[in-house]
This record gives sequence, structure tokens and C-alpha cells, in this order.
Amino acid sequence: MKRTIVFVLAILMTASIGLTEENYKGVFEEYLTSFLNGDYHRAFELQADQMTAVFGVQSMKQSADVIVGQYGKPESEYSTELIEQNGNKLYIRIMKTTKGYIKFTVTVDENSKIAGFYATPVPDPRKSISYVNKKLFTEQKVKFGVEEWQLDGVLTIPNSPDTYPLMIIVGGSGPTDMDGTVGPNTPYKDIAEGLASSGIATLRYNKRTAQHGSKVSSAMDEIESVLDFEYVEDILEVIAYASKLEGVDKILLAGHSMGGTIVPKIASISGEVDGIILLAPGVRRFAQISLDQNRYAKDHFGITDEQMKQAEQLFEMILNHELPENTLIQPGLTVGYYYEMDQFSPLDDLTSYKKPVLVIQGEEAFQATMEGDFLPLKEKYNEADHFTFIALNGINHLFMKSEEGVFHWTDEYNEPGFVDKRVIDAIVEWIGIHF
Repeated sequence: MKRTIVFVLAILMTASIGLTEENYKGVFEEYLTSFLNGDYHRAFELQADQMTAVFGVQSMKQSADVIVGQYGKPESEYSTELIEQNGNKLYIRIMKTTKGYIKFTVTVDENSKIAGFYATPVPDPRKSISYVNKKLFTEQKVKFGVEEWQLDGVLTIPNSPDTYPLMIIVGGSGPTDMDGTVGPNTPYKDIAEGLASSGIATLRYNKRTAQHGSKVSSAMDEIESVLDFEYVEDILEVIAYASKLEGVDKILLAGHSMGGTIVPKIASISGEVDGIILLAPGVRRFAQISLDQNRYAKDHFGITDEQMKQAEQLFEMILNHELPENTLIQPGLTVGYYYEMDQFSPLDDLTSYKKPVLVIQGEEAFQATMEGDFLPLKEKYNEADHFTFIALNGINHLFMKSEEGVFHWTDEYNEPGFVDKRVIDAIVEWIGIHF
């Protein structure tokens, strides 16, 4: 879902020729202006040799098209920052676009040539999150996990009281980092800082696929259970780590999206999880979710009836376990992954869990949906006193505000925003009642 234009090059160290600050800034300004105005030949001329070798005129045009298509057309400058780095000048400019904000990082080397270019969307710098007060908490970098696959995480701790509940955030599908980064948005970080501002600690961490991407790829042939490797082992590790932290009096396990599919079974077999929070969990079987998303997107993307029929036949065979496990669905995804996911079913896995459970759903989410996931779970457990169900209107799968009643897709995640305050308030209130 996240696409970032990155051109980072090794910088050859050369002798200084006494350029002034104005020289460097002038080159930066001319380069960025040329790039944004479509004068790619002039921008090409301003680049160092290492840069021209990989970022030619055609590549510039393609990159500009991606930037405008995904992040909007740059309209005005918001801020510019200069950083000195190894004899080079890094100019960081944030610009307002038609969709939000984008940050350009341009490196000018000692010869006054462009040696690096980086563009990425960022949250609206003018906004502050009303529910976050950074004076009320501290953050600590942590590391845990099995030795060969150790993971980085962040422990966000309220400054008071001395003891507090700790919510562990388990991310969704794919190479999800500790902030849940999607485009310019960081929903897990928003939640962590919002809860810590209200006296609730959180622990969020990178998934193995985010932190050890290339290493994971080379180890796939030796992995017996992909889901144990991707999720289960590290969830058990982080629970054990959290249980030893000073000041923690309750451990809550929160899973988002596919993480919400996984954590009920883990919590049910662990004796150290005092409550579960499910954030838009996938309740349907994984193959059913894939099939339903194809049906949902059919008309919008012009999928033909014949293509739809083929997709339906494929996923029906997966649902019936009629295909070999090694059948490739797309690069990096085989039928065996769908079969493994069938071992996790919140509808069944929550049956034996008798501690408090909170389920929160955005009504505009298209990945885990009201009809397919939230309502079936609510129908089964709504009469159980230890369950709480909350559906929020105008909220998408990242728990951010979204237009109601329209077609939703992943491109909306590139628009900067923050997790809606209602999500933070709901979790804080629920924890206050039960813990």
C-alpha cells in the first residue's frame, strides 16, 4: 500500500571548492523547480554522475507522474530545513499538495551537484492531535524476540501513575512496521500516544517481515509454518517480555486487521493476557475475504464477468482445500497461506476466552467489513457480558475519517490524517471500566 520514491546514492567525497551557502541553495531551488515544472532535461544537467546513471529524464517523468497521481500536485512551500551531513547539504522541503503534504529531501554535494533525491508524503504539519500530550509520557526503544529474529519496538509509558495496564499492538498483514505506517499515516503511533496521554502504556513492534525482509525471503524454504513464523512466535515473545516489565499490572493484547484474526487464539492459550482488543478484525476466512474484495471492486476497476468467474472458481477451490499448497496466487503468496489462516477463527477461538473483549469497527472499512466481520461476531457474542462492540460511522480501516457511502480503496490511505479521537476515547473508557 505504501509507495515511496527513493533515490539514495553513495556520495563520493571530493575536495571543497569554497562554495557559499547561496550556491548550494540556488542549485537545490533550481533542481526542485525544474523537476516540479517538468523541465527534466535541466534537472538532469544539475545531477552528479552517480545520480544521472540511475535517474534519467524518463525516470524523472515517471516519478513525477507517480507523485502527482498518489500524493497530489505540489502547490506551495510550507517549510525548508537544511542539514549538514558528511560535507553535503540536505535540503528538506515540505510542500502543500492538492491531496495533503509531501516532503522532498534533496542532497547537494561538495561540487554543487545533486547527489540524492527522496520524496514521501507526510502528515499535515499544521495539525496537532487533540488527544496527545507528549509531556505526559515517555518513549523507550526496546528489543526482544528469538535471537536470530530479534525485533525493535517502542514502549510508550505514562509518567503517572506508578502502575498501569499495557496494551500490546499486533499489526495487520504484510511487512507492517511498529507505527503501522501506510503512506503518510501512522495509526499505531497515534493510538499509542493517545493512550499514553491517558495513563495507559503501549508496546508496539516491527513484524519480522518489516524488519528482516531480505532475510525472510531467503529463509522461506526452511519455514514449516508461515503464520507461526510471521505472527505466533513473536506474539508469545512480546507477551513474555511485557510480563517482566516493572509497573505493568495488566497485559492487553490488541490486534488490528489480520492481527485481530490471530490474537484471540493466542490469548486463549496464554495465561498472561488479561483482555483483548480487536481493531477491525478479519472474522471471515481469508479466502472468503479475498473473494469478497474482488466482488466489491469488480465494477469500479472494470473486471469482466469472465475474470470474475475465474476468481470465484479459484477461491471456491481454496475454500474447499482442493488445490495443492504450493499453488502460487501471486508473488510471495501461495495457497498454503490460505490453508494456514483457516486455523484461526475468532468466531470459534473466542468461545473459551472469558476475560474482557473489546471489538471496534469502522463502518467505512472495506477490508474487514461491518457485514462480513463485525456483525457476525457481534451476533454470536453480544449477549456475553464480557464483550463490548463499538461501530464508528465515517471511519475507515485505519480508523481515520473517511467519506461515507462511497467506494473505498487503498489509495485513500495516502491522504494524511490521524486516528479518530473516538477510537482513543472508546479504548480508554473500556479499560477504565474493566481494569
